[in-house]
Amino acid sequence: MPAPSFPTYVDGYYGTPLRISRTPREYPFAHLGDLTTAIYSATYVVDQGRFTPTVRGTEDPENAGFYLIAESKPEIFQGDLATFTRTYSRIPLLQVELDSMFVTKPSLSGTFPAVIGGATVLQPDPSVAIFKFYSRKAVTSENGAPSADNPTGGTYTVTVGANTTAAIAYNASAATLAAALNGLASVSDRGSISAAGVYSASFSLKFAAYAAGSITSSLTVGAAAITVTTFNETQMLFRIIGLPEPLGAAIIGGTFTVTIFGQTTGAIAYNASFATLASAITGLSKVGATGTTVVQPGANGYTSSSILRSDAREILFLVTMTKPALSANGSSLTPGGSSVVVTPEFAVTADYTLQFTGVAAPTRIAYSAAHGITAADELLVIQGGAPVIVPAGKFSATADTITFDSTSGPVFESVGLIGFVGKLTSVYTGGTVKTRIKRITEFYLPGVSPGITTIDDVPLPPFQGDADSLLAAILAGDTSINYEVGDWDNWRDSPILSRTITTLDATKL
Repeated sequence: MPAPSFPTYVDGYYGTPLRISRTPREYPFAHLGDLTTAIYSATYVVDQGRFTPTVRGTEDPENAGFYLIAESKPEIFQGDLATFTRTYSRIPLLQVELDSMFVTKPSLSGTFPAVIGGATVLQPDPSVAIFKFYSRKAVTSENGAPSADNPTGGTYTVTVGANTTAAIAYNASAATLAAALNGLASVSDRGSISAAGVYSASFSLKFAAYAAGSITSSLTVGAAAITVTTFNETQMLFRIIGLPEPLGAAIIGGTFTVTIFGQTTGAIAYNASFATLASAITGLSKVGATGTTVVQPGANGYTSSSILRSDAREILFLVTMTKPALSANGSSLTPGGSSVVVTPEFAVTADYTLQFTGVAAPTRIAYSAAHGITAADELLVIQGGAPVIVPAGKFSATADTITFDSTSGPVFESVGLIGFVGKLTSVYTGGTVKTRIKRITEFYLPGVSPGITTIDDVPLPPFQGDADSLLAAILAGDTSINYEVGDWDNWRDSPILSRTITTLDATKL
C-alpha cells in the first residue's frame, strides 16, 4: 500500500475545513517482527457553527485504505474558527505471537475397559491416568477351548527372582503353592504372594503391596510432618515437611534415615544429592539397585539435583521397586511334553497366571476378517466379556485368523468365547505438560473488511479448551486447536474490532 500523501492547503473559507497540519506517526504494533500498522492524524480549521462530525470508519478521501478511528471535538482558537483533529489508520493485519504454557492433559472418565471411538480402551492401573488403546475387530467364529489338556503326574518348580522352590506336586492346592513361594527369600524379604485357583484351570498369583517404609529424623527444622505413602504394589512416596511460615522453620541442617523392608540406611544429610540418597536406598540388600529408582516428583514443574526443595521446607522423594520376575519349569511333569508357564495378568504386572498344559495341546483359532494384527503386536482379547492381554510372540496370525496355543496363557483354555481381538495402537497419558502455543490476533472493520457488514458476519471459531473437546482433539492428532478464544475488543477504542485466539498443537501434548 502506498504511503499516505500529505497535501498543504494555503487558503480556505468558513464552512470548509482548512487543513493546517498533517503529521504521520508510525506505531510499532506487531509482535516478533510482524507487519506494522500506520496511524496518522490531520488537524483542520472550520467555522464552529458548521462543524459536522464524521462517522468513524469512514475512509480518508485522500488516502485509500486508511479509515477514521478518532475525531476530536472542535476547540475555538480565533473568533468563530475552531480546530479539530482526525486520526486515521489501516486495518491491522493478522498478528502472531509465539509463547509456551502449561496445559493439563485431561484424563479419561468412566469405567474401563470401555469402547471409545471404535477402540477398546484399558486403564492398567486405576490410580494412574495411563490409557491403552487397542483396535477392535469382531471375531465371527472360533473353535473353543481345548479339552483334556492337563498333566496327570510329576512335579514343577517356580522361580521368583534369584530363588527357586522345591518340587511341587502337579495337583498341589493353591495354599501349598503359596506356602512354597512365600518360603523363598526373594518373596519373604519384600512381602508375600497369594495364590488362588486350581491346577486343572490355572492359578492366579498376586504380590502383596509393599508395606510402607519409615523415616527417622534428626533434622534441624522445628516441628515437621513425616509421611510415607504406598501408592501401589511397587511405589512408596516419602515426605518430610517443615511447618509453613510464619509458624515453622526452614530445614537447615541435620540428618535422617530411611527404613524399607526392615533395613535402615546410614544417616543421610538434609541437603544430600539424589545420587547419594539413591545409593543409600539401593544399597539395602532387600531393595537392591536392579529395578529400583529414586526420584523427586516434578510437582509444579520443580526439579533439582538436591533432595531439598527450593523453599527449604520439604524433602520429597519417590522410591519405585520392580517386583521379582516369575517363571516356572514343568520339565518333570508327566506325561512327557506337559508344561507350565507364567504370564502377567491384564491389570497390573504384580499379578500373574500359572497355566498348566498337557500333551494334547491343540490350537485355538479365532476368525476375524482383515484384522490387521501381526504376531509382533501386543494383543487384546475380549473373552467372555472380559479383557485378556496376550503378549507379542505368544500367538500367530494370518490375514483373517488368530491362532492360540498352550504358550498363549489363559486365553487358550478359558471356556469363555472370544468376541473381539485388537492390537495395541497407542498409549495416552493424562497430566500436565508444557507445550508451545500461538496467540493469533485478528482484526475486522464492519462495512470495510470483505464479507463483513456487521459483527455477526465475523466467523466464530470453535472453543476447544474444555476437557472433552481438548481430549477429542488430542486423540484425533489435531495440529491446531483453539485452547482460548478471547472476547471482541475495540482496537485503540476505534471501530476496528480485534480478537485474540490462543492455539496449540494437540500432537505436542
